[in-house]
Amino acid sequence: MINDQGKVLGIENSVDVIRSYGADAYPFTRERMKDIIEEEDIARREQALTSVLVSPSRDFVISQHGTKVPVSELEGKTIGLLFSVASYKRLKSMLLGWA
Repeated sequence: MINDQGKVLGIENSVDVIRSYGADAYPFTRERMKDIIEEEDIARREQALTSVLVSPSRDFVISQHGTKVPVSELEGKTIGLLFSVASYKRLKSMLLGWA
């Protein structure tokens, strides 16, 4: 990895960092990694439907009928969600981290 000043960084698991955080990890410094971990911890403690389901490019879920449902309409309701992930081990460790 190269930081914003062109310096080669010795960050372990560089591929995993990019896979997990993408451009949000830039400038790829240890300080930025610490900030990201802190942001994730705060998000876990203060999570709500919007923090889990809304992103800059998507603020809806798809209903069983294939229609878009704004996440804002789901707040305060009891809902069921199905998450499908390719890596069960990663999901399991993430969920255990929230416990």
